Order: sequence, then C-alpha cells, then structure tokens
Amino acid sequence: ILDWLACYRKSVETGFPSSFEYQTTCDNEIKWMMCTIYPFKLAPPNDQRPTFCYVVNDVTAIRRAREEKDLALIELR
Repeated sequence: ILDWLACYRKSVETGFPSSFEYQTTCDNEIKWMMCTIYPFKLAPPNDQRPTFCYVVNDVTAIRRAREEKDLALIELR
C-alpha cells in the first residue's frame, strides 16, 4: 500500500501520471502488474480534494523478456 500512496502523492505534486510495478499471485502464478495513476479534476472548482483515475496492466511478459535479455547478456560476457 505504501507504493500506491507514494504514487498518488507524486501525481498530485507533479500534476502528471505516475507509475509503479508490483508483484501479485493469480491462479498460483506470479504476475507483474504496472499501475499508472492519473490525477484529474472533475469536482467543482471550490472542492480541493484530488481526483484520480488508475489503470493496471499485466506486464509479466515484458518483465520475463527483460530478465531473459539480461541473462543472455551475462552469458555473453
């Protein structure tokens, strides 16, 4: 939860989307997810509460490909 909170704070401070990756288990398989948090304002102008939208993508295949590439580079040395 600390990663989520840090990401929310960063998006509020910068006004730009902020992302982080985290590991989870689904159907006894380890998955890597990327969460991107987008700050936006839909509330009336006098409402100071921040509003967010977040999108979570499965990046497991990308992480595995990156790990395979790193291992191949190590073997070449």
